[in-house]
Amino acid sequence: MARRKEREQDRLSCTFVFDGTLQSRVRGTLVIELIKYLLYERQQIPLPIDYVKQELKRISESQLGNEQNGGRKPKSRQLNKLEIKRATNTLKNFDELSSHVLQVFEICPEIHQALLMFGGTSVSPKESYLVNLPGINPEAEGLPLKTCVRSLYRQLISQDIVGGSKPIGTTCLRVLLHAPREAGVEWFLPKPAFRVPMRGKQYVMNFCGKHSNSYGHNITRDEYEIEISGIEPLECSNVSVPLEDENEEDLSFLSNKWLHNSTDGYNNQSQDSLTPKDTNSTDTLVESVVNMQFNDVIDESADERVFTLNKEQYMWFQAPLVVKGYRDRTSRQASMTDGLM
Repeated sequence: MARRKEREQDRLSCTFVFDGTLQSRVRGTLVIELIKYLLYERQQIPLPIDYVKQELKRISESQLGNEQNGGRKPKSRQLNKLEIKRATNTLKNFDELSSHVLQVFEICPEIHQALLMFGGTSVSPKESYLVNLPGINPEAEGLPLKTCVRSLYRQLISQDIVGGSKPIGTTCLRVLLHAPREAGVEWFLPKPAFRVPMRGKQYVMNFCGKHSNSYGHNITRDEYEIEISGIEPLECSNVSVPLEDENEEDLSFLSNKWLHNSTDGYNNQSQDSLTPKDTNSTDTLVESVVNMQFNDVIDESADERVFTLNKEQYMWFQAPLVVKGYRDRTSRQASMTDGLM
């Protein structure tokens, strides 16, 4: 019981709503942008990934200029060779991972889940982020990419789902995609026996897109009036009888006679139907009820079988490389200062 409560406390769910339909490439880009956000927010890199690119570009340009001019290195913020190597390796793996993720989403739009895990192994990660992606509506017009990315960052900052989490050390980031078995996913490694781990801090992110079905119509009698020409309105009788005082007795007599005859006929018919004309009628009735129940059981088993088949048609595909975090001297000094305070 205590373990179950701890697992519930270690699981957090949040929802991100987008004002429109998300196309397949947009969904892949959102996954990449989420990776960027988590790498920096979980202190795996000292700067956002775009600033890391600029930093490495500036360092390479400064080194090239120093070699050409033979001058001294500037006194501004510099990285040693080991830090530059780690940063270059992190950036290289991230760029390669991003390009393949976009390619997979273009080839296989049926991907509906992505899993991001921080930790040394995929069996017992420190943190895991399960991203539930919305379905694709081919008839609806998708949102622009910039609008979706801006909305994602706005909701990430406003909700701040990882703000109260404990810091983790520099570790590896693994990316997995849940896709059909016969999707033809390349570069990613299939993991048929993989299951989402229950260890560590768990986050469930639900991406929802608002889209209206152009083919769905809500037709009600209040909104629409349908007139069918060529059909006369229904009447109680084809012969119009004037309702006068002198004919009321005749009408009442005729109505009573009709009611008496119809009641007798109905009673005779019901008695005839209740009398067992055939000795096998009861057996036939029981057999029909049994058949109906048997058909219901077959239908239920068929539905369960279809659900099982649909579940078995999907499996996880893991990226063959990991994005490993790093820290420079500035971040290490800041962490040591925070520990002393």
